[in-house]
Amino acid sequence: MGRSRQWIDQPHGPYKPRHTARTGSCGADVKTAAPGRRGIRQQRGGHKPRDKTVGVISMHCGCDMRFARTEKQACGVTNSYRQPRRMGVDRWVAMIGAWSECESASVIVDAGTAVTIDAIDDDGQHLGGQILPGIALMADALATRTSDIPSVGQRVSKAASGLDMFASNTTRAVEQGIMNAVVGAIERAAWAVEEHGSEPTIVLTGGDASRILKSIDDEVLHRPHLVLHGLARILESNQ
Repeated sequence: MGRSRQWIDQPHGPYKPRHTARTGSCGADVKTAAPGRRGIRQQRGGHKPRDKTVGVISMHCGCDMRFARTEKQACGVTNSYRQPRRMGVDRWVAMIGAWSECESASVIVDAGTAVTIDAIDDDGQHLGGQILPGIALMADALATRTSDIPSVGQRVSKAASGLDMFASNTTRAVEQGIMNAVVGAIERAAWAVEEHGSEPTIVLTGGDASRILKSIDDEVLHRPHLVLHGLARILESNQ
């Protein structure tokens, strides 16, 4: 989801004045309007934007605001980062969403402005991740940082198979190169987890997921709302 911000809201009665609390196992800062309505939101940034958001939403919606944050361990997933807060919360929440459905080895791919790839083993241990430019970012880099490569815009489509991946014109060559770069990274990540002794499920989300989906040879779970599923799991765990 890149830097997107998502939130879910559930009615739980009338609005009452805010107070501050902390949640349990799934780790989210809470500014409550208890018992009010409850919502959970992922947000990247400092405390000032967060507190401003809490104030506005609490005033207008009468809603408990819980800010998801990256933790060392939560909801069955263990983070591999030595400093968990350095991982983007969107990646963390997506992993929780995938684990809540699969509860087995997974390769979680969020294809947006950047493509993030994270791997989890059968025990919920995060094996690490990769970050690479997304489809549009790669196309833009080639169009703006070279002199003779045209812009392909949104025309990048399914990766061809066999010898058809070798294009006979520049525009098609860019399209195939970009798509194969992304798909190749995903498939190599899945192979690496297989060599680790697991059979991973590829879970795909993000704005470009539908464009990538048909190009991956392995079976894929397409979950457009994976981050929302993760947020829901965090909220459920803390109730």
